[in-house]
Amino acid sequence: MKKLIIISLAILVTPACQSTQDNNQAQSEITQWQRTNFEKLDHDNNGSLDAGEMRGTTQKWMTENGYSEEKQIKLTTKKFHKYDANNDQNVSLEELLAGNKLEQANRMNKNG
Repeated sequence: MKKLIIISLAILVTPACQSTQDNNQAQSEITQWQRTNFEKLDHDNNGSLDAGEMRGTTQKWMTENGYSEEKQIKLTTKKFHKYDANNDQNVSLEELLAGNKLEQANRMNKNG
């Protein structure tokens, strides 16, 4: 589904990071509110989301909207790999913000 929206993650997007290459700049653009909400999603407190934690953020609303378990796993896994820019099997807050910003830009380009 092209317009898959991860509601619990999308709230973290404003203001989004410009780049993960300049870590100092990216760190300064992350608000305390974004960091606090990300930490709530990071159940093992390791500073990043693994595939299971990412799945946990989408499961409730996807179930409520009639997605099969198989479809939920497929879509969440696809999004997880898209966001995992450095392929370390974890999504950091910076990667999450950058991924959300890119998806938002892509949606705007398709709609506008």
